[in-house]
Amino acid sequence: MGKKQRNIILLILGITTLSILFVNAGTPEYYWQSTFRDEFNGSQLNRNKWATRYFWNGQGGRTLREQHGELQCYRDGNVSVSNGNLVIKAVAKDNWCGGWQQEYNSGMISSHDSHAQLYGYFEARIDIPTGQGTWPAFWTMPKKPGPGIDPDRAEIDIFEHLGRQPNRLNFNLHWQDDSNEAHKHIGKMGKSPVNGFHTYGTLWEKNKITWYYNGKQVHQIRSGQFPGMYLPSQPMYMIANLAIGGNWAWNPTNQQKQNFNKTMKIDYMRAFQKRNASGPRPNKIKNHNFENGKKFWSTYGNTSISGDEFRGSDALRLRGSAGAHQVITGLRPYSAYRMWAFVKDYDGKGNGKSATQIGIKNYGGGQQLTDWRIIKNKYKRLEIVFTTGNTDRATVFVFQTNGDAVVDHFVLKAL
Repeated sequence: MGKKQRNIILLILGITTLSILFVNAGTPEYYWQSTFRDEFNGSQLNRNKWATRYFWNGQGGRTLREQHGELQCYRDGNVSVSNGNLVIKAVAKDNWCGGWQQEYNSGMISSHDSHAQLYGYFEARIDIPTGQGTWPAFWTMPKKPGPGIDPDRAEIDIFEHLGRQPNRLNFNLHWQDDSNEAHKHIGKMGKSPVNGFHTYGTLWEKNKITWYYNGKQVHQIRSGQFPGMYLPSQPMYMIANLAIGGNWAWNPTNQQKQNFNKTMKIDYMRAFQKRNASGPRPNKIKNHNFENGKKFWSTYGNTSISGDEFRGSDALRLRGSAGAHQVITGLRPYSAYRMWAFVKDYDGKGNGKSATQIGIKNYGGGQQLTDWRIIKNKYKRLEIVFTTGNTDRATVFVFQTNGDAVVDHFVLKAL
């Protein structure tokens, strides 16, 4: 090859490299934007954001007695804001509502008049009541009907809980097929602790819907998974309510009705949509493969660098009660993220006794932990989805109380 040819090739390579650098430098980073949120930090409900009844006219907008046999009437006075929470209180009280003699008063909130969106991530942190007859839910419905779709039958239930099944959650999709037949797919999760606050989220995409409980994926449904199935394709709004009684929840017994007083608390409700989807999606965790030893990580207990890596050249080994954490900065306040890492029993021993978890905390929400069950002789991906509060940082950590395990390839990126 002559000198002139080499110079031409070098010039082309140089121009190509500069072009790539210029494009990358000018491409905004991919992220999730907060489109709607209420942190309930005031002293009263924001009426510009929330209605306390369904949007249709008349007292029928305050109950679904005709549709589901519910026994409550939704009253404004049963919804309040205090101590950083929205509080919905259900009490036994006879009253007329929608032409029905109802036995309970309760509350609901709806963003129908203020916000609806097509696709995105929806999340709320909620403390729900239990007991036969309680039927708390967080769900979405379409703002307007689509072609051939009845808006009353298109629905994503981010969660529903029947108080008569205290440790079970339901994640549902409703749709109407081409023959105007209504259908319902129910995803169930048993042995789920529902007492206290937990996060409930749904990622609604064009071709699939994914449900999350405390940041962990618990259910997913894809387009075409069932014959004649439709995924919602119209902007949807959010609803949270505490229904009492009905065909599915069953009614409280006469004894339970005595001194009936149930409370549902909501810490926040948030909605997000992706922005700059073609932009870069950088990992926010430094030294995520432990190729620089323990740099940027604070550790405790018996930790060491191991060559039994998932990706790269090194991994972090944990023996006995041990752990590590890293403070992440530069996050977007009120945005949505996904964090994961890979964990396995060390050195192929596969005794299955390691109880290792990864987690996220100090991000503006409650501490989130993955499942601790790791696979014998094989790396398992442990993952959490979370949304930041009014902060630009979070703490990523891994810990175990016993066993001998390795962890590698930490990633924290926009959802």
